[in-house]
Amino acid sequence: MGPRRRGRNLTGRFPEHRARSIEDYLRYVMDTTVRSPADATIAYRDGAYLEHPEHFDAEFFGMTPKQAATTEPHLRHAVRAMYLALEDAGYQASRLRGSRTGVFVGFAVNPGSAYLEYLSKIDRSLIQPALTGNVPTMMANRLSHLLDLRGPSMVVDSACSASLVAVHQAKNALLLGDCDTAVVAGARIVSAPIDHPDTRIGIESSDGRTRTLDERADGTGYGEGSGAVVLKRLDRALADGDRVYAVIKGSAVNHDGVAGGVTTPDSASQADLLNTAWANAGVDPRSIGYVELHGTATTLGDPIEIEGLRRAFAPHTGDRGFCAVGTVKANIGHLFEGSGVMGLIKAALVLRHRELPPLAGFERPNTRIDFDDSPVRVPTAAEPWRSEHGPLRCGVSAFGLGGTNCHVVLEEYAAPAPAPAAGGSAPQLFTLSAHSEESLRLLLRAYADWFERGLFDGVGLAELCAGVRRSRAGHRHRLALVVTDLDELRSRLAALAANRLVDAAPFRSSHPDWAFWATDPAGAADPDADARAAAWVAGAELAPDAGPAVRPVDLPPYQFDERRAWIDFPTDWREALALGAPASAGPATHQVVFRPAAGPAPPPSPGRGCSPWSTAPPAPKGCCARPG
Repeated sequence: MGPRRRGRNLTGRFPEHRARSIEDYLRYVMDTTVRSPADATIAYRDGAYLEHPEHFDAEFFGMTPKQAATTEPHLRHAVRAMYLALEDAGYQASRLRGSRTGVFVGFAVNPGSAYLEYLSKIDRSLIQPALTGNVPTMMANRLSHLLDLRGPSMVVDSACSASLVAVHQAKNALLLGDCDTAVVAGARIVSAPIDHPDTRIGIESSDGRTRTLDERADGTGYGEGSGAVVLKRLDRALADGDRVYAVIKGSAVNHDGVAGGVTTPDSASQADLLNTAWANAGVDPRSIGYVELHGTATTLGDPIEIEGLRRAFAPHTGDRGFCAVGTVKANIGHLFEGSGVMGLIKAALVLRHRELPPLAGFERPNTRIDFDDSPVRVPTAAEPWRSEHGPLRCGVSAFGLGGTNCHVVLEEYAAPAPAPAAGGSAPQLFTLSAHSEESLRLLLRAYADWFERGLFDGVGLAELCAGVRRSRAGHRHRLALVVTDLDELRSRLAALAANRLVDAAPFRSSHPDWAFWATDPAGAADPDADARAAAWVAGAELAPDAGPAVRPVDLPPYQFDERRAWIDFPTDWREALALGAPASAGPATHQVVFRPAAGPAPPPSPGRGCSPWSTAPPAPKGCCARPG
């Protein structure tokens, strides 16, 4: 669980290389604005930023380098996250093609953040070819097109609740039969987090840290990233042998209506939302042991959210301090439209590990909140989570800037105890593939690293090999080994990762330079397994494994061969635009004064034509010009 377990905050400085890459563009914006800012200093807010959000594996996703470079970065990150989520769920591309799989993405184009606007300032001719990479609907449609998915494909915009509302929509689509599987994503990239009075919206933290429920809380910090989840009806997921992290018991969406203001949260609406979600889930509210808060750490928002929880629980129980609360925003910052799905992922992991993480940055309780007379409590250290009310249950909240609220109720999935790993030394076929040679090498290192860190402990050789064959796509660069135990697989993968081919041999590979290390069929310990390995690396698809399905196992994710995909702003923009300093600063707008006309204009002189298309006579002094 990483930083969530340790209560660590990932806030830091905006990466210097990213600041350098946008400085010319920001200078251009300042110098070409009608009224330039009095203070032209460029400073950036601290936040939880990605180091290289501009990197992307264009070829893997069927794009040319130029297409990728002109595609909205949010789209790239969302598509990447969705692919990894589907892979983690055990769905390789061949299993998905033509399926009724829906794609739902929470996203909004915020003023000043559109990548297409940036491109248009560089070269207007980029606008037309960049359209399909920047129209918001393509956030979902691109993946549907790439994998030939036939279910609903849509983008949801409800501001900061968007990706959780997308989860709600996807759940309903599954229950209605609109799709058989759904993938839901959200993403947030902050291309230019300028710290300037003109760019603030009023919710920013003074130091970039989100201190939810703490006395020092003064706003939310920026965060970047992407996340995705795969949803399926529980009965079908179990029938298909899918891995289940958690179960969505119910959900609800509402709006604040007339509150204090269009952007002001409302505790009564939030309480009504939770009660509606609990009713939809069919659960006893007292059984909710954890709530993943929206938790933006604003002066107004936190007290209202806790008051909403108090109001929601009040009709059902008078117990105090039974429901733990937290928010992933305290770790990774606020991802705005992408924050809801990030909170859902955290909540699912809390259920899966049965452990309540501490709330990062929480030191002194907010004095505006009466925790003593509240159903909630704040964990200050990681603690085991047990329940006296049946299965563990939790809720996830997300509230939109314009008043659209969403709450999802989750329940733990009690998976049956795994059968003991099969013993014996029957040879097993281990396969690995990637779209590029570099990705294959990165995958080898990832598997070797997982062995080194003990992440395969407790996993049997047969289920590990079968899990890879079932859930990982067959790309063009392939590798196959026939092994008899985990120690052998560990040592041979480590040798391949270190390019010690003699220690890894024998193995099969589609790479012509590695053909020398293949097994002589006559000397193969298991001719059938070696024949399958040879067919696999030659491009054949392996037949499904006979017998009962093995349990899903955790595997390293695909390793993308990423390159920089970004259009740089020209450094010679001043010369290209021939900009000079204005002699004086003129007003941004011009006042228009209307005065009453002195009287009707005199009729035209005899013999002089006056038609709607002729030149009008001069307007009488003191009135506005009018059509002749």
